[in-house]
Amino acid sequence: MSETVLPGTRVLRVGARGEDVRWVQQRIGGVMIDGVYGPQAAGAVLAWQLKHGLLGDGTVGPRTWLALGAQGVTADPGLKPAPATSGFSIRITPAMVRTGFPKCDAPDVWAGALTGAFARFPAYTRLGAAGVIAKAEIETGGLTRIDENLFYTTEAQVRLMFGSRAGANPGALLRNPKALGDQVYAALGGYEARGGGIVQLTGYDNQLAYASYLGMSLADARAYMRTVPGAALTGPWYIWHFGGLEAANRGDMREVLRIVAGKRTQAALSGIWASIHGDDQMAAFQRWRRILGA
Repeated sequence: MSETVLPGTRVLRVGARGEDVRWVQQRIGGVMIDGVYGPQAAGAVLAWQLKHGLLGDGTVGPRTWLALGAQGVTADPGLKPAPATSGFSIRITPAMVRTGFPKCDAPDVWAGALTGAFARFPAYTRLGAAGVIAKAEIETGGLTRIDENLFYTTEAQVRLMFGSRAGANPGALLRNPKALGDQVYAALGGYEARGGGIVQLTGYDNQLAYASYLGMSLADARAYMRTVPGAALTGPWYIWHFGGLEAANRGDMREVLRIVAGKRTQAALSGIWASIHGDDQMAAFQRWRRILGA
């Protein structure tokens, strides 16, 4: 049975259930009307927000409630961003996405989602945003996938990427993403802890921290980071959460890469530079600097 909650009295994010969710689903159309705010509903809301000139983040907050026609809106946005210190408003346009990630097949959707994500963290400068967005070059294949690619076809690839975590028989893990995830991420929670989002947010502790920030269950946060708005948010959130905002804003891309690569030392980062395609990520950073005018 759906919970009876009046439209406009709370913020809807992935995991929410109730009659207010059903009300939203009826208003936006094109989605199952079941009273469950899942990843599909979040994606439909994002598309509706962009179509109607709203900040696209896939959540139903006060502005979206009002645009949908809800009466007596009292919803509290809830999420607390980093302090606003940069004075910049990071706005990503579809043209920017097409230039930066030409293989992306949904530049309008990604542009809205990235703009919405940075709106929650107004302390980022354009230079800092360039470093965050550049991470998607390798992690998502240029915004062509959200989930970590664990489909490997050679033992050499597995050993290069995962080292000793691949175990004694990496050949048995080829073309089997779940088996590979359970093996290489055994200490982090197995296959369910595989990476997601534009920084490939990986591991139980990291994903639990993201869930805590969102106010969601771990399962719902994992589902959300595999939607476009949730994936976009992982980037600015992760760098901010782990203390990399200042480094990003001063353009220290190596430090950003060190933080995202498991907070290794710079010496250890040099040791895995080839496997994380470090040169390609640095080139993506320079490209996004030019795109954003940073």
